[in-house]
Amino acid sequence: MDDLQIVLRRKPHVKIYVRAAPLTRKFPTDAQVVQRLRFAEAARRARGKKGLAPDGLPWAAHMVKTQLKGVEAPKELKKERVPEWKRRLEALQRCLELAARLAELAKS
Repeated sequence: MDDLQIVLRRKPHVKIYVRAAPLTRKFPTDAQVVQRLRFAEAARRARGKKGLAPDGLPWAAHMVKTQLKGVEAPKELKKERVPEWKRRLEALQRCLELAARLAELAKS
């Protein structure tokens, strides 16, 4: 465990603790990569503007807020969540298939 984070939690009471950093910090999913690129492009459009936007935000934050509101990553990039019971059942099925192949090899 070489990648740690220090977390400061303020509610319901102040608490500081150390935890392992999320795996997606170094290896983001495809959907996260797409969203991060969209975020960067939206913020880049504010280059050269000074001061605050009409809603009181800095221009980069205003651009990101207006252009990415309601935007999601393409569905084909999102990972399908498989229930734990189904994952275990599939692993058991693979083990049974392997045991059957090994039994056939032992017979011959």
